[in-house]
Amino acid sequence: FLLPESHKGERRPLRREALNPLASFRWARGMTVVAALMAVFFIMQLVGQVPAALWVIFGEDRFHWDATTIGISLAAFGILHSLAQAMITGPVAARLGERRALMLGMIADGTGYILLAFATRGWMAFPIMVLLASGGIGM
Repeated sequence: FLLPESHKGERRPLRREALNPLASFRWARGMTVVAALMAVFFIMQLVGQVPAALWVIFGEDRFHWDATTIGISLAAFGILHSLAQAMITGPVAARLGERRALMLGMIADGTGYILLAFATRGWMAFPIMVLLASGGIGM
């Protein structure tokens, strides 16, 4: 699957500003709403990386997992999370409304993290992952 080239074969002069990876965000400076949304999205994405990074430390410390088990648990969570977002989010939002679906997702996440805090065996983390993954409906 290929798309045709949208630019003709002409050569354009390379400008120094074009090499700055942050220059593309300059257009948002004048639009405060867009800039605010971009800032919130950045913070959400940054915060969203914390559980995965801490999962490795948590699994090693709490359950004495090796690298293979941690990898399997991360893969299982990724699959469950993507399935929840793909198959559950739409029907739940249609039935409950977006606000209640968001609240349900946050409650599922919070409950999952509380249960995870009290898990004492490694196998307990896997059923809790179903609850944590269902928190993806709130995303």
